[in-house]
Amino acid sequence: METNPDRALGKLNHFLSVRDFSVSSLINLMRKTLEIKNFIRKPKGPELLLRACAGKQMVNVFFQDSTRTRSSSSSAAASLGMFVENILGTKVDGEYKLAYTSLYSKGAAFLDEMMTYAAYFDLINIRAHKVGMAEEIAREIDRRGYNGHVINSADGEKGEGEHPTQAATNIYTFFGGFGIDIEKDWKRLPQYSVAFINDCRNRVVRSDSLLMGKALGMELKYCCVPGLEPDELLQNELKSAGVRFSIHYNLQPASVASISRIPEDWLGKERTEEILRSGQSCSITRRTADEFGYAGVMHAFPRFERGNELPSRNTAGDLSLDDDDRAWYWKQIRNGKFVRMAVILMLLNPSLELESLRLQELNASFIGQCYHCGRLQNSVSGWGDLKAERYKELPLLPFCPKCQKK
Repeated sequence: METNPDRALGKLNHFLSVRDFSVSSLINLMRKTLEIKNFIRKPKGPELLLRACAGKQMVNVFFQDSTRTRSSSSSAAASLGMFVENILGTKVDGEYKLAYTSLYSKGAAFLDEMMTYAAYFDLINIRAHKVGMAEEIAREIDRRGYNGHVINSADGEKGEGEHPTQAATNIYTFFGGFGIDIEKDWKRLPQYSVAFINDCRNRVVRSDSLLMGKALGMELKYCCVPGLEPDELLQNELKSAGVRFSIHYNLQPASVASISRIPEDWLGKERTEEILRSGQSCSITRRTADEFGYAGVMHAFPRFERGNELPSRNTAGDLSLDDDDRAWYWKQIRNGKFVRMAVILMLLNPSLELESLRLQELNASFIGQCYHCGRLQNSVSGWGDLKAERYKELPLLPFCPKCQKK
């Protein structure tokens, strides 16, 4: 975990890796996320938040398909008052290509394409098929002195990359599920354990492992499909950091389970069918959650019904966890938006105090001031009893109606 105080989140220009987190920066991010959730519940909260990044613009550049990350990122930015553009792509004939509206799909240089976006947008939110693409953009933005920012919304094709915003979402869900105050209780985290189930090679598991295991000291249990174990690079990094972890091929007891689907997109249909047919993958129901003591279950939604890794109520009836308090995946989905709102705010407007948005609205509503008594005229409610010394540059009127009555 990053220990240099100058790289604490809020001073970073970009959000690229969980390795950039310090304990203090993680606390700041969790605190900001909770602050946003609480602010939204207050009167006019959602409306006021539209002022937080008003006038800013974000472009989603997604080379790979995405449901949860792209939609939550777009909703997060829009909820902060930002304009959002989408440049989307997918895999065609074995190659990742952006939409026909992008010249990259016609052979334009990658970095030239990204610097074009950086010239117009305040924030590039990228999902890349190659590890390091987000870092490459960030370095070039900094080198050119652009006032732009980059969020890595997952990189790599076969689990070799990271997914830092999802890892932040998962740890926030973990804290909320156990009622942990990270500011006060983070030193107690080594008493908890996490079971990663099925695909233990994917980028979310990598980022979760670095954050939960290496940074916060939790015990990690990998319950793998054969061939989908954590790669050697991650295992060596965890060993070097003294992280407690173990590799298994069946379910294991743990404080929390994080289960994933089988990655058919890069394993291929034939291998995926073989895994499902042979029973090499695991599924979690109420019964298995009881048996292995899982206080909560997370999942990288949406789930694939065919894989049956987390049976829904439609397929498993009362055995499904869907209506159980341990179904943390519903909270996990909602939390993704709030965490990404916090990340965006801490990059684009790190000094903003949310309650100041109410004062901004109040200031904007004043249209005049009485020279005689100092009362302020509101555009909606008219002349009230609120008085002030000379208030900014409001037009002065000799008398207000209340003075005239006297």
